[in-house]
Amino acid sequence: MIYFERGRLKEYGTIVLGIFTELKRKVQARDPWMIVMMVLVVLSLVYVFYGLQNSFIPYSTAWDANHAYMYVPKIIAENAGLLR
Repeated sequence: MIYFERGRLKEYGTIVLGIFTELKRKVQARDPWMIVMMVLVVLSLVYVFYGLQNSFIPYSTAWDANHAYMYVPKIIAENAGLLR
């Protein structure tokens, strides 16, 4: 499919290359808003790729956790539907 759409992909490639060229020009010109935006983009990427990795709770199943939304159904299931 990429082979047959290579003409269109070249057009999109020039658009993307133009965006990066303008970005490079603004960074080289020391545009203060561009620098702020670049810092925000980098911080966002760091949050997504690092922060969300740490939000994973490493329990194999819900039975291993003591959180109420996991613990209460466990107790109900183990005690014939009775919550003690």
